[in-house]
Formats: sequence, structure tokens, C-alpha cells
Amino acid sequence: MGLRLKHCLQKFRRYPLEFVGIGLLIVAPPCVYLYGVFWLIPDAFKSSSQLIQFIAYLMATWCVVGIWANLYLVRQRNSSIKGRFLPQPILATDESVDSNVSLTEANNGQQFMAKPFGSDDAWHICSNCEVYVPSRCWHCSGSCNTCILRRDHHCIFAMACIGEENHSNFLGLLLYLTIGTMYATIVLMIYSSNNFDTSYSWYFLKAFIPAIFLFWDFSIHNFLSSLCLIGSITSGTIFLIYFMGACKGETSADKRHKINRSIKGSSKYSYQNLKIFLGLNPLRRIIWPFHQVYKTDYTTSVRQNNY
Repeated sequence: MGLRLKHCLQKFRRYPLEFVGIGLLIVAPPCVYLYGVFWLIPDAFKSSSQLIQFIAYLMATWCVVGIWANLYLVRQRNSSIKGRFLPQPILATDESVDSNVSLTEANNGQQFMAKPFGSDDAWHICSNCEVYVPSRCWHCSGSCNTCILRRDHHCIFAMACIGEENHSNFLGLLLYLTIGTMYATIVLMIYSSNNFDTSYSWYFLKAFIPAIFLFWDFSIHNFLSSLCLIGSITSGTIFLIYFMGACKGETSADKRHKINRSIKGSSKYSYQNLKIFLGLNPLRRIIWPFHQVYKTDYTTSVRQNNY
């Protein structure tokens, strides 16, 4: 216990921004949820039927469960090479190969490059981990400090890298953040209209420009209104960016290197690309956090879709 606490303190000193980010995702959703369940929803839906009130409570609860479950699974399914069997090849050389056989053929059709991008058959050496790793796998020099399979980026709000095994949960986290903050914004707007005689245009202006309520009309209610409205716009935009990337079958790293991952013959954005990228039933994988993990068998280069 003492060693784990010491390790956490060391990480906090090195990566304080990541602790702030994940702390915000852990603390903010339940605070907004409790304020909504015990204060906002009973007032905003007081004239509605019991069924509508039940749906309102159920939706708020499911949004919080979706955010927390996906956040937890993004961290648990870390996509690192730790614990994975990656066959380390013995490379043929010019002296050991017949003149009629190319080096690529002698090495079972695999090529080995210095960079982690290009052909999906091209493996490369990670100088940090000192092992051969597949294409699209590259080292996280941040708090992960290991190679991540099909690495997209390091998310400071999840304090984990987004890769092959947790990309669906990352999209699910963004989706539930978007739905939850949009729903909270609507409930807060109804409550403001009922109790403060506030027009919708003035409500959105105050919520979108925090300086208005910070200096002239500060309250917890106005603070949450601003937090939820800006949060819904931000998370929704990020979700669309990464979802469209998944529909192209590419990570953000592929996009930076201008590598086209779309299937030949398919459109630029297609369900087929999304299915290959996330696994069978990709939309269900995004909506349902507890799906089984999509893995690639790197010993045979065969994709396995578990569902």
C-alpha cells in the first residue's frame, strides 16, 4: 500500500495535468447528477406524469453509469504490449538467402522498418522497449511508458493511451459525455425558465460566456449551466472528429502521416471501415461499454472479433 501511494505521488509530480483531467471526470458527473436528481429534475418535471419523471431519472442515471464505466474500461483495457505475445523474428541476411529469393520472402513476407507507419505488414523496432512491434504500434513516452498497439493518442482525461483494445470505450466515453452534458443543459434551462423567468437566449448567453455570471451573477446553478453547455459542445465536437476517423479506419496518427486506411472499393467514410477498425457490431460496442475486447492475433496476423 505504501509503495503504491509513493508511486502515485511520483506520477502526480511528473504529470499533474493528467491527475486534474481524470479528477474532473471522476468528480464532476456525480456532482451534476446529485444536483439534478435531488433538485432540478423534481422541479423541472413536477407537472409531468410519473412515467416521464421515471424516464428523466433513468436517463440521468444511465449517462453517469456510461461515463464512469467507459472511463474505467479505457484505463483497464490499456492496449499495451505488456502481457501480449509478439513473436520476435530472426531476420535473414544476404549471406543466408539464396540469390533467387528476396529478403522479404525469406522473412515470411514481413518487412522491417525504422518507422511505425506504412504497410500493415511492416514491423519496426522500438528503441525504448527493445522489441519488434507491429505497424501502427508506437511508444508512449508519457505516464504509460510502453508501446501501445494501434496507438491513437494519450488522453490526459483518462490518464491512459487510446489504442486497439479501448478505442470503442473511448468513443463511448465521449458519446455519454456529450449526451449527459446536453441533457443536463436542457434540464438546467427548463429549471431556469420556471424559477428565474429567464429567456432561453439570455440563458445560453450567460452559459456560453462564463465571464457574465462570474463577475455579475455568480451562483452554483449558473456555473453548472456554463460547465454543461461548453462541455456538450466540446465533447460533441471531439466525438464527431474521432468517430469520423474510425469510419475511415484511421487513427489520428494515420491522419497526421496522411495514410489512407479505407478499404479499396468502399467510400471514404463507410460502415465497413468502422467494422474493421472497431470489430463486429461497432455501434453496439460504442453504446454498450461492457463488450468483449476486439483483438488482433499478431502470431498469425489474423483479426479476431470477439462479441
